[in-house]
Amino acid sequence: MNLINQLLQLEGQYTGKGRNHEGQEFRAHLELKPIVDGSGVNIIYTAKDLNNQLLHHENTIIAPNQNQGLSLWTLNSNVPFLYEHIYTSETAKPETAISKYSFKYNTPDEVSKFREEITLTQYNSNEISYNYSWGLPNKEYGPRSEAKLLRNK
Repeated sequence: MNLINQLLQLEGQYTGKGRNHEGQEFRAHLELKPIVDGSGVNIIYTAKDLNNQLLHHENTIIAPNQNQGLSLWTLNSNVPFLYEHIYTSETAKPETAISKYSFKYNTPDEVSKFREEITLTQYNSNEISYNYSWGLPNKEYGPRSEAKLLRNK
């Protein structure tokens, strides 16, 4: 089964909690749905603080790219442009996970550039995590935002 089909198995709406790079707890909502007859995946994600203040909003597409690979394009409230993350393969996953998908914008060792990794991890048929790691130019790279979400019934 290809990656798009695997991700489409996770179609649905999810809610959960997370923590951002400042240690602030937030509520997360993620919707994953097919687009263009199942040839791609759309992720709509929001994070709000415990006072319901919007912290992050994004509209993301995962689809085949022009090089016969897969990419994730995200437009979000933290970066002022649409940018492409390249699928880097199913990466090492937590022991309790079924699968973990990783997409990178630049690589962590490109210290002079902004770099970012977005991962989607599946734990079972009803639980996922959506995580960001990033580093500003000439700054430390590391995990910055993590959310664990359960599928809504």
